[in-house]
Amino acid sequence: MIELEAMKPLPTEYVFSKVNLSWQEVAWGFEMGWLDWTSLVQFAQKHLKKGTSDVAVATLATLRKDQSREAGKLARTLAQAEELLPEDVIRSKWQYLVLEKISEDWSWENQKIRIEEAFAEFNYPSDMKSFIGFMPASPETKKEWEKGANPEKLLQKRVREYLESARKRFHKP
Repeated sequence: MIELEAMKPLPTEYVFSKVNLSWQEVAWGFEMGWLDWTSLVQFAQKHLKKGTSDVAVATLATLRKDQSREAGKLARTLAQAEELLPEDVIRSKWQYLVLEKISEDWSWENQKIRIEEAFAEFNYPSDMKSFIGFMPASPETKKEWEKGANPEKLLQKRVREYLESARKRFHKP
């Protein structure tokens, strides 16, 4: 997972420009290394601008580097105050963010390596199996191969289809 680890953390503005996040999702992203402590501070600052008066948000929004160890604790405290989201919902949103970033930044050969690593990182989700080259082909994929479809082009097509669907579910309006 060397290639995928090199992507961590994702750029804060990239993440915040793509999706709306709850504190649970931000805390999860931080715990998994997809966000760093400065991302948590920026998220808290956005909440302050919206008018929240929560003491934990205000504390997090003003953390300095020498206090960075407190960021995760504060984010978890804020996450616990929210209605519980299922982890698979949280994981799916981060999966989308990571795959979107992979698709934007690298050639197909590099994308393929990172996508396969993301498959493992996100615990082998079923919605990624159709574009993982080493997974058994579905009956639908086998039919397309019989019609002469290029396997690599088919994997690329499946990634695009996944991203289009995920954008509709998660992308900011």
